[in-house]
Amino acid sequence: MSDQPILEVKEVTKTFGGILALNRVSFDIHEGEILGIIGPNGSGKTTLINIILNLINKTSGHVEYPQNKSIKDFLDQTGIQFQQAQFPKGYIVDEIVDMVFQLNNKKPKYLKFKDWMAKESATEKKKLYKLLDLKDKTNRKASRLSGGEKQRLNVLLALINKPSLLILDEITTGLDISAQNEILNYIKKYTTDKNNTLILVSHNINEIEALADRVVILDKKKIVADKTRAEIIKKYKTIGNYAFGYFTKKRVK
Repeated sequence: MSDQPILEVKEVTKTFGGILALNRVSFDIHEGEILGIIGPNGSGKTTLINIILNLINKTSGHVEYPQNKSIKDFLDQTGIQFQQAQFPKGYIVDEIVDMVFQLNNKKPKYLKFKDWMAKESATEKKKLYKLLDLKDKTNRKASRLSGGEKQRLNVLLALINKPSLLILDEITTGLDISAQNEILNYIKKYTTDKNNTLILVSHNINEIEALADRVVILDKKKIVADKTRAEIIKKYKTIGNYAFGYFTKKRVK
């Protein structure tokens, strides 16, 4: 793990029309770390991620990417799964997956596009389609998928290019328990095997419990706690106990 963070968020504040959305939020994340950001709906989690990804402007504070020269370099190695699945209209699943793969990979000049796609993406697609139970949906239009199927496709798109950093927002929304466990197990193995970095945003404590080795609690638009798994387990036994203690107003220290 590098001593230099991948990402630094410093005193970030965001207001919308005078309404406070984030209040002086600060944290960092290092290579190989799995950071869980947990908080109730409306606590500012998605706003924070949108600022990190430069999708919306912060009102004040700084977001820095110490291991990259620019936000573009940072995004080039980042796989992103948004809470709300949105796909281009009229396209089937396999076309969307190929588009994402193509956008994030440069084809060698000596290969035809069709040959390159077949060689580079087929194995990874097959594995992910099977894992996410989409192997029978590859020729279906994305607009005709169920809510859970759209969410699984959303997760697949975050993984298809084997990113070194993953940012996942409510990853198991719309999935049954079996599918939730499969995805969480795959993400855990994926990050562990490759020493990848993960920011997992959720209000579902089970997701955080399964994956995070550090937990940030975001509440009332600010960070109210930031502890490692080891610190939490030593005092509270489980991350669930730790979070429950905070949100039932039994303040943790």
